Amino acid sequence: MYIIFPNDPTTDFMDPVLDAVNNLVIDGSLKVIRCAADDPSYEKARREIQDIPPGSKVVFIGHSTSSMLFGGESVDYPRAALVKKDEMGLFKDRQLFLISCFSAGLMKSSRPFRNKASCLGFGLLPSEIGELGDHGNISKIGLTEEDILSFREILSEVMSYLVAHWLDDGKTLYSTYDLFKVLVNKKINDCLLKENNARLAELLFYISHEAVVE
Repeated sequence: MYIIFPNDPTTDFMDPVLDAVNNLVIDGSLKVIRCAADDPSYEKARREIQDIPPGSKVVFIGHSTSSMLFGGESVDYPRAALVKKDEMGLFKDRQLFLISCFSAGLMKSSRPFRNKASCLGFGLLPSEIGELGDHGNISKIGLTEEDILSFREILSEVMSYLVAHWLDDGKTLYSTYDLFKVLVNKKINDCLLKENNARLAELLFYISHEAVVE
C-alpha cells in the first residue's frame, strides 16, 4: 500500500490513519509519500507517485478540488497542484482511495485521463469552519467550531478503520465503501441518540450520501 500524505497543518488531525496502518504493517510493504511545502519536495513527490507500480493500493490524505490533488502547505508556501486532473493517468491500473474534499468530483472530471482506475472519493470533508461555504446545504446547518472538531475526530477514527480494512489483500474498494456507510450510519445514530447533536448528524448524512465508488 502507498499513502500520499502532503505536509499541511490543517490535516495533521489525520495522523492517526497513518499510525493505524503502521501498527499493522511489519514487512515494509507500506510506502509513505510526503510532500513538504517547497518546490523540491513537490518534484520528489511527483517522481515517487510516478514510480508506484500498477496494481497498487493508493491512499491520498489531504486537500483536493474537482480539478486537482494538492501538495504541502505552510505559512510561507501556499498549497499548489500536486496532481492535476489531466495527470490522473498516473494512477492508471491502480486502486485509489481519496480522503479529501470534493474528490468525488475529481473522480468524475478525471475519468478520460485515468482510464477508469478503481476509485473511492467524497464530497466536502470540512476540517475548518471556513470551508463550509463551499457547500450550499452544509453551510446552512449552523455548525459550530466544536462541531467541526468533533467531526475531525470522527473522520480520523472512521478513516483509520477503513484504511486498515482495505489493507487486507482480499478487501476491495467496494467492500470498503460498504463498511464506510455502516460506520457513518452508526455515528449518525450516536449523534442523535447519545450526543443530541442533530447538526453533526446532518453533516455526516451529507458525507455519507456524497461518497462515490467506481
